[in-house]
Amino acid sequence: MNQLYSYAENIEREFGRGVKPRNLSFAEKEVAEKKDKMDKWHERLARDTVKYKADPKNERLQAEMNEANDGFIKAKTEYEDAEKALYSGDVFGASTADKTIGLIPCEGEINLADLYNVRFETDNKTARVVIENYNDTAFVSVVAEGEAISEKDIKNHVSVIKTDRENIKKIAGILNVPEVMLENEKDLLNGAIDSVQAKHSGNTETMLLCKAIQASKEAITVSVDSFSATVNGSLCAKAKRGAEIITNESGFAKLDVLDSNGNPMIKKNFDLGEFVFMDKYIVRILSDDTLTNNEDGSAPVFVGDWKNVLRLAVVNKYPPLIKHDLYNCVIENRAIKTIIPILTTTSDEAFIVGSI
Repeated sequence: MNQLYSYAENIEREFGRGVKPRNLSFAEKEVAEKKDKMDKWHERLARDTVKYKADPKNERLQAEMNEANDGFIKAKTEYEDAEKALYSGDVFGASTADKTIGLIPCEGEINLADLYNVRFETDNKTARVVIENYNDTAFVSVVAEGEAISEKDIKNHVSVIKTDRENIKKIAGILNVPEVMLENEKDLLNGAIDSVQAKHSGNTETMLLCKAIQASKEAITVSVDSFSATVNGSLCAKAKRGAEIITNESGFAKLDVLDSNGNPMIKKNFDLGEFVFMDKYIVRILSDDTLTNNEDGSAPVFVGDWKNVLRLAVVNKYPPLIKHDLYNCVIENRAIKTIIPILTTTSDEAFIVGSI
C-alpha cells in the first residue's frame, strides 16, 4: 500500500468512508498507552538527571538515573514498534482468535485448498510460479569412467505459470450485526462472525477451484461401468497412486449403486472415515450449490491427483473490516481477500474431467 498514508487510511480510501479495521480503536489505544508510558519515563529521566548532575558522586542518584534511562529506552522502543505496526497494518495480522470460548462452530463444506494443503501466500504480489513437469520420468545416465555426461535443458522439465491481474479474484462478504448484539458478548460474537465468514470464503475458494478444473478441458462422459477403463486409460502411474474423486451430491448418488454382483460400488471406510469408490478412490462430496450440475443435467465427476494439481495463491488478505451504519444501527462486518486459483497442469495424465 502507499506509504504516504497509514494502513487504516488506505483501507478507507480503498473501501469507502467509514470502513476501518475492526480492532483499530483498540490498537490506537495501545499505542497511546505506550506513548504515555514512554513520556512518564522521559519525565523521570529528566528529573533524575538534574538530581544526579547536582550531586555526581552520589551512587544512589546515578543508579536511579540509569534505571530511568533503561526504562525510557525500553518504553521508547515498544512505542515506536507499536506505532510502526499500526501505521503499516502489521498489528492487524493476527486479529482473529484461534479459539473462542463459548462458541460452538459447525463445519461447512469441504475446503479443497485446506484439504489438499495447496494454499500459498504471494506477499501482495501477482503470483508467478515455476512448476516441475507433472509426469517427468526422465533419468540421469549411467556413465563409465571417462564418458561424457548427457545434458538436459531445464526448459523441458519445468514450466512457468504467469498470472496477471485479470486472474485475480476478489472474494468478499458482509455480515450485518445489530449494535445491541455486540453490547454484552462482543468478543464471542466477533469469534462467530469470523468463523461464519471463513466458512463462506472457503466455500467460494472451493467453487472457484472447481470452475478452474471444469474450464480446463472438455468433459468426457463416464458411467459406473466405464469408470475404471477411463481412469486406467488416462491417468499415469503417479496420478493413480494419489487419485481421488471430487463430485457433488448428484454425482455421488449416481456412483452409489450396486455392481453386477449386488455389491455396493461405494463403501464407507471407517478406518479412513471416508467414502471409497470401487475400493480404490476416496470420494470428496460437495453440495450441488458449490459444484453445480452441468447444463445438460449430468453431474460433474473429477478424478485426479489433486494434491499436485491444485494451488490457491493468496494475493492479499485484509483483516476483519467494519463500518458503522448509524441509520440502520448495525455494524457491517467485511471479510475481503484476493486470490488466484491455479492448476499446475492440465494434462490428462494428471486428472480427467468427467460427467455422469
